[in-house]
Amino acid sequence: MFSRKIRQNIWISRILLILSGFLAVYMLVGFGRLFRVYQHQRRELEQIEQKIQAAREEQTQLQSLLEYAQSDAAAEEWARENGMAKPGEVPVVIIAPSVDLEPQQSRRMPGGAPASPREMWWELFFGKRSPEF
Repeated sequence: MFSRKIRQNIWISRILLILSGFLAVYMLVGFGRLFRVYQHQRRELEQIEQKIQAAREEQTQLQSLLEYAQSDAAAEEWARENGMAKPGEVPVVIIAPSVDLEPQQSRRMPGGAPASPREMWWELFFGKRSPEF
């Protein structure tokens, strides 16, 4: 049969093969972990870059708003909204007319409803009729 030296070489080669298999599995597992960490960090980097881009856009908008707020046009708009006028101008204040909320007793049914559909349409388009009609 085989000599003792050949059998010993077979056992050594088997042990080395098993050890190299374990080493290969250990390296693959380590590489897998590192790859997952790399993917996670890459996703975080993309999210941070998106936040940076959004912050830059917001900064641009705020900068343009600040420039407008410091301009003469913004001051004039604010003054006009608060009832101020330039020299030589006459400010006009529009006052809504007061509405008569009292129902007319002669043309209304009990409970304040209009007496006829014609009166309902008239009130819808023109408001309440004056007592002269």
